[in-house]
Amino acid sequence: MSICMKERTTRRVTAIVVDENDVGLDVAVITAIKMTLYDKKTSDIINSRDAQDIKNANNVTISSVGALVWTVQVLDNIIVTATEVLEHHVALIEWTWNVGNNSGHDEIDIFVQNTVKVP
Repeated sequence: MSICMKERTTRRVTAIVVDENDVGLDVAVITAIKMTLYDKKTSDIINSRDAQDIKNANNVTISSVGALVWTVQVLDNIIVTATEVLEHHVALIEWTWNVGNNSGHDEIDIFVQNTVKVP
């Protein structure tokens, strides 16, 4: 999945947390779920989101059918390299279920538009 947004804006990003059969996982059966948000070019971690717990925490909610809603914060989509016009960030989401015996992961590609006059 990929999305585009202007720097330092808020937005909701939605996804589905699934099992090996692409069936949405109830949040109750998810053992752990974490997110790492980083700049693709520099690998710099953004907004301290380095393997951060997101199981109904840290601006993320997950429903009983695996619907994930991440409310992107202003500091989640800052420009890391001032010379970039469109900066590529990645939100890596990793999860386990079945008491940690099964795992999945996915990436959300986020293209952040540098708005020159935004500090």
